Amino acid sequence: MWIGAAALLLWVLRTVPLRESVAVLAKLRAWQIAILLIGNAGIILLFAARWWIILRAQGCRVPYLPLTLYRLSAFGINYFTPGQQFGGEPLQVYLIHRRHNVPLPAATASVALEKLIEMIINFAVVAAGVIITLQNPVFAATASDYLLAILIVLLLIPLLALAMLWLGRRPFTWLMARLPHRVTSTERGQHLRSGIGAAENDAADLIRRHPGAIVGAIIASLLSWVGMIGEVWLSMLFLGRALTMPQLAAVITASRIALLLPSPGGLGTLEAGQVWMFRMLGLDPAVGLSLALITRFRDVLFAVAGLMWGTALVSSIGGIKAADLTDLQKES
Repeated sequence: MWIGAAALLLWVLRTVPLRESVAVLAKLRAWQIAILLIGNAGIILLFAARWWIILRAQGCRVPYLPLTLYRLSAFGINYFTPGQQFGGEPLQVYLIHRRHNVPLPAATASVALEKLIEMIINFAVVAAGVIITLQNPVFAATASDYLLAILIVLLLIPLLALAMLWLGRRPFTWLMARLPHRVTSTERGQHLRSGIGAAENDAADLIRRHPGAIVGAIIASLLSWVGMIGEVWLSMLFLGRALTMPQLAAVITASRIALLLPSPGGLGTLEAGQVWMFRMLGLDPAVGLSLALITRFRDVLFAVAGLMWGTALVSSIGGIKAADLTDLQKES
């Protein structure tokens, strides 16, 4: 993984001299950087909306601002682990359970549903971006069709899980039952199976009794995407290059696909993806690298802040001890 990331970064630096990208970034003014940071803080606030809506539908009145900080802490873990899709969710469950007395099955169900909806919307938007990008004759290669097929399959997986829960099925319990007996027969395996079953019951009950909450969570996700698209457009405007809608779709799609790949924080994949996409679009690749560096700076800043805040939160409740985890498993 690290060799691959290093190879991609080397290709980027051989393709675009770093001084050219730095020269583009040097044109940014302090007020423009401040606007981008404030806008990103607003997007982070929107990220917690899905979770807040789901918890309220469950009858759990957790204040919005703490949820935002818990979500930021989870992002810090996700960012520094391979691929940015999973990693910090157990911390989200732990924090609302210990700090707000949310029952463990309800906490797990809320985080699982929030993640399912996030994945559905993310993959749907990326698939739409691929379709728009393929309209450009430059990307009419067969490999692009394969990419679209992969994204559609990825989209169908969380959609199928959500549909099965709505129909009263238990897909994750079904999968657990088909694991090797040596795994499920252990005490830890039994605790995990019972915990997943309880969380699925809560999630299925919420979907069937409160469909409006699911719709509200989807709307919140779409608003987050509006903010992220607007942020990229504004960044490019500040860099002196206004993009057309098809170009904007292609650039955002390249960045999101790069973040799906198994590299911590998309290291190498993000930079290479932006440089490659800008070259394919006939744009200055130095501007593409500059956009990637802006994204990198923003993400590292918020991820480090999230890790620091998460560490402080865990320390405030005495830290996560082995005994705590055993108790949580038994309660589930």
